[in-house]
Amino acid sequence: MNPRLSPCILATSCIPWTESFELEESIFREQIRGQIARGLTNLYLFGTAGEGHAITLPQFEGISRVFAEETEGRARLRQLGIIALSIPQVWERIEIGRSLGIDSFQLSFPSWGKLSDRETESFFENTCGRYPDCSFLFYNVSRGLRLLLPEEFGFLAERYSNVVAIKWATRMEEEAMKSAVESAPQLCHFFGDIGHIQASLAGLKCGLLLAMAESNSRLAHQLFELGQTRADDGRLRGYLEDIRHHSRIMKELPLHGSHMDGTFDKLLCKLHQPEFPLRLLPPYQGSTEEAFAIYRARLEAELPHWIESTPR
Repeated sequence: MNPRLSPCILATSCIPWTESFELEESIFREQIRGQIARGLTNLYLFGTAGEGHAITLPQFEGISRVFAEETEGRARLRQLGIIALSIPQVWERIEIGRSLGIDSFQLSFPSWGKLSDRETESFFENTCGRYPDCSFLFYNVSRGLRLLLPEEFGFLAERYSNVVAIKWATRMEEEAMKSAVESAPQLCHFFGDIGHIQASLAGLKCGLLLAMAESNSRLAHQLFELGQTRADDGRLRGYLEDIRHHSRIMKELPLHGSHMDGTFDKLLCKLHQPEFPLRLLPPYQGSTEEAFAIYRARLEAELPHWIESTPR
């Protein structure tokens, strides 16, 4: 069975904030243009790294409008993440996206209280069921308090034909990955850099949720293609070791307690755009210029081939 969404590379766009926490619009536009120029044409906004959990509704609308303008006719997939605490809040954001011509959305469970089985059914009926003309990716992340099991995705895929993909944000062993893909083969299963390579080596065709590999989009495309074709497993294992090394570098940075996903993704943004600000919406702490300097210096010394030369 072919998945409803063909496996692809899915990348996030992060939000650059001014010192007064307004959108740095010119930097944001340049980021999106740069991603598309590097062949990253399946983009989403407002996941965890995109601070979808923290933005106000006016910010959601204004930033989505810029995203819609920059991706119109240039991105293959453009998707808005919906992180909210109630169905009415979810509806507000979906309606904004639809008014901008965007019909692909990324859903995650409300994080204030763990959903019961009945509440879970209500959540999907009031999103996927309410908007049959839209497509949905479900973000299976522990921050939503409830993780869906592989067999639950099989049921979800059977019930709603507009559920097209799952984004796995948890570490999984090979058997768990196989179980997930086999339980819902109608869906495209997105795994992060390390998980994607492991799944590929296990014979699974899945999507690549781009994280550390965005430091060099050219190599990211190569490892994705190798994962799809299995043309050179030795080379694919080499990429796996590189990404693990990259992960260790990030974990060893002096971040002084900063722990949000955007902390790390904005370091990657700054590799491509030196002017990209690292701050996050308060109370969360972003990285620092000092940590970025250490990060870049270690990449240059230890993984120089993973720093992409980007025309300015």
